[in-house]
Amino acid sequence: MDGKSNGSVDRSVSDLNVDLLLRLGTFLVTVLKLGYDVYKDKKSNRQL
Repeated sequence: MDGKSNGSVDRSVSDLNVDLLLRLGTFLVTVLKLGYDVYKDKKSNRQL
């Protein structure tokens, strides 16, 4: 990527995209962990 012509605009946009991706990734990981915990609890409750 060579954003030398309009580097400031490219940089701000890419930073924003990275921030959004990080937030989305963290959110997805949290949801997956919560869902897995609930699924595990239900399975263990059935076995008891």
